[in-house]
Parts: sequence; C-alpha cells; structure tokens
Amino acid sequence: MYYHYWYIYLCFVSHESLPPKRIGWGWYSRQELDDLALRTRKYLAGEVPYEEWQSEPGIDPVWIEFLETFQLIAMTSPVPARTQSSEVAPTLTSRDFHHLSPVIMQDFLCEKIEWLRTRTKARITAIVDDIYAADQLHEQELVEFLLFAECKAKEHIACNA
Repeated sequence: MYYHYWYIYLCFVSHESLPPKRIGWGWYSRQELDDLALRTRKYLAGEVPYEEWQSEPGIDPVWIEFLETFQLIAMTSPVPARTQSSEVAPTLTSRDFHHLSPVIMQDFLCEKIEWLRTRTKARITAIVDDIYAADQLHEQELVEFLLFAECKAKEHIACNA
C-alpha cells in the first residue's frame, strides 16, 4: 500500500531560502496560507469558477481546519459546503471501482482510511484499523465498508455540529 506522509514545519528564515530538493514540497508563509485558505473558501462558496480553480487552486478544506486549530492561519467562519451545483452527488458502491488499477485502488483506500481516522471518533478508527491490519477483506468489501463508514461518520459529524 502507498501512504501519504505529511509534515508541518514552522520555521523562521532571515535570508532568501533555497528551493526544496524534493518535488512536491510547498513552502508558504502565513500570509500565503491565509490567501490560499480564502481562495478555497471562495471556490466552495461558488465565487471562483472551476476552470480558474484548476489553474490556481487553494488548499484542501481539511488543511484549513487543521491550520486554524493550531493558529497557523487566521480564524474565520467554517468552510462552506460547495454550493455551485444543485445536483446531489451520486452514491458510490464497489461496482464503481472495478475498472481501477490496484495502485489507484490502494491510494483510494488509504485516503478513505485517513479520512476516517482524522474526521471520526475512535470507535470507527479502531474498526478500520482492525480490518486494515488483518487484511481479511477483499478490496471490494473493504471499499463497501469504507463508503458505509464514511456515510455514518458524516451523519455523526453533522449531528454533533
């Protein structure tokens, strides 16, 4: 399985910094993070068109919440839900993933597990960890479970909001 490892560093530089050696690293000042968070909020509120967002994206909403928690960006109102489209997102099932390569499937499963770990209570996390560690479920069944768990987690989060 492939994992995504994230590190947050707070550093102070008194001269022009060198570009990072590793591709994919991004270094942002607090002001740049504030600007990116504002851009994300505007996109989610429907104020930034999709094409413009693709060329100049903000940051993922989960990062806004994280960075606000640790007071690394300015506290603002909660991240709004995307309002541009009135269409309801389709419900996904494992049938939607039959055509995916194993590598893409692994990435999807890792992202779902990570979402559950960061957004839900320990009970769901423990269930996911047990299944993940034992590796007893076929990928299809794991996808079904993760989609179900994500739905239940969102209901739980909505009830506690």
